[in-house]
Formats: sequence, C-alpha cells, structure tokens
Amino acid sequence: MVRMLFISVLAVLLAAGCESADSNRTEETRNKLVGTWLREDSAESEKFHRVLTLGADGKFFDRILTSSSEGRSERSEFSGEWSYDGTNLKRRFLQENGRQFSGGSMRYATFALVSVGVSEFVVNDNLVGRKVRYRRITEGT
Repeated sequence: MVRMLFISVLAVLLAAGCESADSNRTEETRNKLVGTWLREDSAESEKFHRVLTLGADGKFFDRILTSSSEGRSERSEFSGEWSYDGTNLKRRFLQENGRQFSGGSMRYATFALVSVGVSEFVVNDNLVGRKVRYRRITEGT
C-alpha cells in the first residue's frame, strides 16, 4: 500500500516536471520568434517580398510587396494576433490594409515550425506545399 502511494506520487511529480520542461521549451521558442523577419519568394512571373513582425505582446504585422515581370507592384498589409503552441506558429488575422475584418468568418494561418534560430526560422507552409525560410532583419527595413 505504501509502495503504491509512493509510485503514484512519483508519477505525478514526474508528469509535472515534464509539463514544466515542455512549457519552458515552448516559451523559449516563442521568445526566439519575437522580431522582424523577411521572406523572399517567387512564383511564375511574380516576386514576393514579405516582412513579418512578431511582437512580444502577441501582435503581428505582415507587409507584402508583390511585383510582376511587367513592372506592376502591389502592397498588402495584414495584422492580428500570433501564438506558438509548442508545434505550430499560429496567426489570427484581424485587419487587411487597415480595415477590420467583419462577418462571421475568422482568418487563421497555422504552420508547423520546423526550426528556429537566432537568424532564421523555417515552417512547413501548407499553402505553397513546401518548407519556407524567414530570415531575421532589423526592424524598419
């Protein structure tokens, strides 16, 4: 009986320790993601220049410049809230080009985080069907 109680208490303590370690790793990764990041990409005759700012306050700003081979360019800006759950980088879009989204539909983007370091992070972008890389840049770039 005493042995069973000891094993039960030990199991609870070990589980709590694991949860704490996972929570610490999640928070550490989240802190690494805070900053301003650049993603440059191209598809067919268009080039994309994307600056993503992830704030420590859980807010994000995503500025996208699309330019075509014909010389046309288009700017878009999104903002909202971001989080990291230990596996996925999540963004909840609240505004586009300064306008609040309305209606019942919510706009989310969820990408599995592959790696994060001091100078870059990589996610599995399920929209383009491949891994994409963001590199850290100085804010205001």
